[in-house]
Amino acid sequence: AHFVLGQALVMTGNTSGARAEVARAVELDPSLVDARRTLAGLHASLGEHEYAVEQARIVLRARPDDVDARLLVAQSLAQLGRTEEALAEVPEGVGSAKVNFAQGRLLLAQGKLEESRTALLQANEQKPHHPEILRLLLTIETRLGKLDDSAARIEAALAASPDDGEFVRLSG
Repeated sequence: AHFVLGQALVMTGNTSGARAEVARAVELDPSLVDARRTLAGLHASLGEHEYAVEQARIVLRARPDDVDARLLVAQSLAQLGRTEEALAEVPEGVGSAKVNFAQGRLLLAQGKLEESRTALLQANEQKPHHPEILRLLLTIETRLGKLDDSAARIEAALAASPDDGEFVRLSG
């Protein structure tokens, strides 16, 4: 019941209340892996990254192939300034846009522009016209002197969705 209430509170935007309810659910039944994953996400959204890492790692002990939990660990470690450790958490061989995007962001944080660009280009192939991917590629390609590549991708996205304000902003 606490977990269900916590999920309802998430939907209403009451993150702190949701965290309290989901934490109580985990306290009452430590085997609730889905509740722990939710709790880890709530901790991360509240900036409590040490707690997020702790809970997500417990999830990973029960479900080692849980990509979302692994990415949550990586993102929280990055927020704590531990980018090398965060990059090691990104799952290998999972060619999803979400994983490639996370890897690209972490590589960018380390200043590895070409490697970051490669990961983000893969994410863009898997999920074309995603504004966040295009924004990061624009940042990197501006630094690398490859602005024309980004401009072409952004114009294609704008042509596909001419009323999307994010693409208009990126185009500007």
